[in-house]
Amino acid sequence: MSFLRHALMVVWVAAAGCDANVELQADGGGQGACCLEEPMCTRDVPEVSECVTDACFSVEWCCIVKLCDPGCYPPVCELTEHQVETCEGSTAPDCHALTNCGHTTYCESEPMCGELPACDEGDEQEMTGVCPAGADCYEAALCGTIILCLDAGLQHGCAPSAPREGALCDAPNLNCDYPVNPSCVESWTCAGSGGDTGEWTSLGVGCTKPGD
Repeated sequence: MSFLRHALMVVWVAAAGCDANVELQADGGGQGACCLEEPMCTRDVPEVSECVTDACFSVEWCCIVKLCDPGCYPPVCELTEHQVETCEGSTAPDCHALTNCGHTTYCESEPMCGELPACDEGDEQEMTGVCPAGADCYEAALCGTIILCLDAGLQHGCAPSAPREGALCDAPNLNCDYPVNPSCVESWTCAGSGGDTGEWTSLGVGCTKPGD
């Protein structure tokens, strides 16, 4: 094959995306065939930039070599843990990082949950699981257990007695009325500013005239 023809075939091969290291044969076949595929690691074996374990092996195709290491899987958390995106900002005291071959996994323990839900103070659990006709009921849930509670009269979330002015509360915009006498109630509100907590604030005492 003439030098000119060989040069033209090299240009054509490069333009077609063929591997520049492939030697062209005179008849244009064999290794001169266009090489568009890259080698791949066997299924479920991660590709690595450098070998880390003794099980590492290489694969080659079209003059391209890649390294595969079966021991370079991303680390996994223990059965008693769950994976989180990062430990930054985590409230779990045991949040920690696991690393392997450049992969990092963050783990923290599953919360211990042995407690049972309870009704508000002064309310009772409805053991049948069905709210009686005419009664006010609500559900209380904790650790995957749900119970049904009979409301004794105060709105769900209200303490059985009037709170102290300025005391912290965890249900913003909750209003509670406490009877002072048969015709008057003392009203309180959990005043918040959009967060998860607020402060108890007295709204004063309101009375109704007999017969209203």
